[in-house]
Amino acid sequence: MNCKSLLQHLVNTIDGVFINAIISTYRNSLEQMNKTTWAVQPTYWGNELRSWAEYATTWEQIEDLALGMAEDMMEEMTIFKVGSVSSFKWCTRTPVEL
Repeated sequence: MNCKSLLQHLVNTIDGVFINAIISTYRNSLEQMNKTTWAVQPTYWGNELRSWAEYATTWEQIEDLALGMAEDMMEEMTIFKVGSVSSFKWCTRTPVEL
């Protein structure tokens, strides 16, 4: 191998490593941006999400949290879909009567 082909091989190898690293970083960032976070707070606080609301990453976690809060506080709870999604959806959970 002459110097020129050796240099070209080195450039191709480095290029391949950097491209794979960039693609991997982009995919990880994309996954992070698409994650949904859920929040729950008492309904009487209104439809404006407060910073002291409770947060969770899965629907099952937030549903359990909302049910527990509703039972403890004997208040209706509102669940918000938040995170990187600009719009939010909400639903209410009423306290379970024992």
